[in-house]
This record gives sequence, structure tokens and C-alpha cells, in this order.
Amino acid sequence: MVLRDAAPSRPDDESTLDSAPPGSGAAAAARYWARQLAGAVPPDLPEPPAEAGRCSVGVPAELAAGLAALAVRAGLRLTDVVAAAAYVLLRRYTGSADLTLATTVRAAGGPCRLAALRPAVPAEASVGELLDAVRDAVIQASTYSAVPLARAAELAGADPDLFRVVVLSGGTQPPPATRLWVRPRRTGSGGLALDLGGPAAAPRAGRHGAKR
Repeated sequence: MVLRDAAPSRPDDESTLDSAPPGSGAAAAARYWARQLAGAVPPDLPEPPAEAGRCSVGVPAELAAGLAALAVRAGLRLTDVVAAAAYVLLRRYTGSADLTLATTVRAAGGPCRLAALRPAVPAEASVGELLDAVRDAVIQASTYSAVPLARAAELAGADPDLFRVVVLSGGTQPPPATRLWVRPRRTGSGGLALDLGGPAAAPRAGRHGAKR
């Protein structure tokens, strides 16, 4: 993958999905996730240690400002830019272009929820094309985010261990299958930190969740 610089109706509750009429929002959500996650497999990552810890990595102020500006130009939240970076790292680590993450999204007027993110990124993508693919995936995931992660995977017949890498914001917590989670966090000085952890290290939700 080559990255080069470039200019940059919520469904009903998931309990109604199986019996919803074909034209309903719940039925549309069921069709979307069945199609979107069909054939998805968990990223090939090593088993985490039994007591995975957590750490915080500071991002230099100049880089943090550049990421924030990139998010604004692309019409994304900073969390989405971090998800795009996670996709690139996973792609380089696993050698696979077809990757599924989980990330925090929010439908218009709704609460923050975790939803699956499976962006369709071209093989020779520019930064702009990568962010466009992530933005499209976030918009779709937000639209159908009333369906819980586990249910979305079930609808597609996917491995329940699918969501091994999660990018969080706000007070959302990672699902049980998580092997690595990352939460971008604004610091008091206007900088940026990335909190990272494994399955046994539950993140602490702070007041300074990453925003645009």
C-alpha cells in the first residue's frame, strides 16, 4: 500500500431485526450488516498476554496539530483519523487489505456506540483516498449503529472474535474479543495522547474524549 499526500434513519432495536418487515429500518440494518461483514475474518494478531497492561503515548504538539487539521479538512473526527492510522498499521503488519475494526460512532441525535468499520481502501491509496474510504465507512456504520457489534457479526455469519482492534472515544468500552484498544485523548495543554491497552486493561473514560 502506497500512501501519498492528497487534498483531502436509525434502525429499530436489534431485537426486532429477525421479524421486521422488508421495508423497515431494522430490516435495512440487518441487510446492511449481513452484506458488509460477509466473509470478514479477524486480523491475524498474536494472542495477548494474560494480564495485558495499559500505557499512554504522547503525540508531539506539531504532529497533533497536523492530525487535527487533517481531520477538519477531511470532514472527520480525530478518532476517525486514528482509526485510519490503525488500519494502515494493521495492513502493513498482517499483509491483508481486508480488515475490520470496531470504533465509536454516533448517529444523529443518538448515543455513542461501537460499530464495525470495514473500509474499502484501494490498493495504491493516497492519504485522501484512505480518509474518504474511512469517512464512507463511518457514515454507514453510524446509520446502522443501533445494531450491537455481536449481533452485526452474527447476521453476517462472521467470527464472534472479529473485533480484535478497537478505536474508542467518549465512554465506550471495548468488546470481550479485543486484543488492542486505543483511545485518543486531548491533554490539558491542548496536545494529544493515545491511551492503549489489551483485554485485561479496561480503559478509563475521561472528560476529554477526542473530538474534531
